Amino acid sequence: MHRLAVLPKLLSVLAVLSCSCAMAQTSMRPNGGAKGTAMGNAFVGLPGISGVYGNPANLTSIGQWESQLYAQNRFLLPELKEIGISLAAPALGGTAGIGIRQSGHSGYKEQLAQICYSRLLGPGFGLGIRFDLGALSIPEYGNLITVNGSFGMHADLLPGLTAAVLIDHPLRQTGISAEFMPTLLGAGIRYEASEKTSLLIELIKDVEYPASFRAGLDYQLLPILSLQTGIATAPSLFSMGAALHLSPQFRLDIASSYHQWLGFTPAIGLTFSNNKKEGPIEAPSSTFFAKRLFPCAF
Repeated sequence: MHRLAVLPKLLSVLAVLSCSCAMAQTSMRPNGGAKGTAMGNAFVGLPGISGVYGNPANLTSIGQWESQLYAQNRFLLPELKEIGISLAAPALGGTAGIGIRQSGHSGYKEQLAQICYSRLLGPGFGLGIRFDLGALSIPEYGNLITVNGSFGMHADLLPGLTAAVLIDHPLRQTGISAEFMPTLLGAGIRYEASEKTSLLIELIKDVEYPASFRAGLDYQLLPILSLQTGIATAPSLFSMGAALHLSPQFRLDIASSYHQWLGFTPAIGLTFSNNKKEGPIEAPSSTFFAKRLFPCAF
């Protein structure tokens, strides 16, 4: 009986080890930051500053500068922490962005510097490109420097319906273990059902592995609060999160995904923007949050 009780833990350890081996080649794939984590790890059609890490074409939705700090901890393992910082702003007739990400620990460390540019070529049609400079360090095996990139686009098909595609790391390169670094192909749609509700549906395909289906829902419950949830396959997971819109310049995202064997992957993101509103900014007071949570009462 005791052996049977230990079996799930052993399987979990083996799964983590398998993931760790694969991550030596595939760790920092495109993502949508904390909000993407909350929406089933969807990112191909996710607009905003997350385009620095995900689909660079989506940076066209940025009208003024934005910056973001994010962190996540895969399966709550200290060795699988990842942090990132990004900045995007209008430039050269489009939107330019830069980002830096780091994952791992002293025995395995991966760093990634990203530069991207996006531009609208017509009403509702945008293109984006990203250049990646990666550094992988494993003391037992050595160091590796990689140069690659990504190409993305989005197009409005109907009012409220947008299609997006992404080709990530099209240059086939070998890693430290002589295996190919991952090349990802992604396609999806974003449906704005209303001013408060949006839906992401995506299909992500690593050329070496089965396709992953991802879907996420974002709903603005209150002026200060929006909720997200999502699902994904390959691997199968469920996710949820919340965004606190504390001011026009500041948003806090909190999210977590859950895998039945490996457990939780929490994520957090802080987004700062140059959005301005008319009139003085409301100073925090005893009724500050109450006004935002229940505006009809004031």
